[in-house]
Amino acid sequence: MKNKMSLVLVLALAPGFSSVASAQTAGQPVPELDMCDPVMVTTADQGNDNGNDQIRQTKVHRYDLEQSETLKSEQAIMDALYEETWDLKTGTPVDRASVCQSEPSYVVNWTEILSKDEQGATITPAKGLFQFIKDGTFKFVFNKRPYFGTWKVADLEMTLQADWLNHGAPVTAPVEHVKTPVEVSYSDGGKDSYDEEVYRVAMFRFMPLKTTAKGAVQDCACVKE
Repeated sequence: MKNKMSLVLVLALAPGFSSVASAQTAGQPVPELDMCDPVMVTTADQGNDNGNDQIRQTKVHRYDLEQSETLKSEQAIMDALYEETWDLKTGTPVDRASVCQSEPSYVVNWTEILSKDEQGATITPAKGLFQFIKDGTFKFVFNKRPYFGTWKVADLEMTLQADWLNHGAPVTAPVEHVKTPVEVSYSDGGKDSYDEEVYRVAMFRFMPLKTTAKGAVQDCACVKE
């Protein structure tokens, strides 16, 4: 069973922050997903009980109040998102600071894809771990199923291409650092708020996580006996 969802880029930015239009500019076709998966997430913000039956919470992401800045160099893009780092001129590997002693560290991105439902509400049809691999390929794992594609950076814009994305046509957009206000309401009447910081490429939102295992979230390797 295939699910096809049209994806749109949320670009409601606060005054004073620079922005560059991504793939979804006027007159251009909206990129679509064609993911071979019977289970698709249909709501973006859902209540969380966090294991507590007494106090529940609901999160609302204020995409209309987002603030965005475009990354100005490929080095900055690499440092933020790439699984590994290397010298951009020579290709020589450059180790990141270790997460724990004597172990190399990597980056894996917790990634969400944003879209709109028929009522115009922002939804998250797919989310999972995403790797920008040094050989120019990427791997996105949604609902335990891997989806593959290619990536490249040219003129400070990233191009993502895969047969399941945009009918196989490339999606090109700048890499932006985004701050999104999140409003939290609790069932006991309490309220809270914070800024969620991610990196955005078109409809993809990346939250980099430092790890000691490629493609997985791991603080330190298991000690072998």
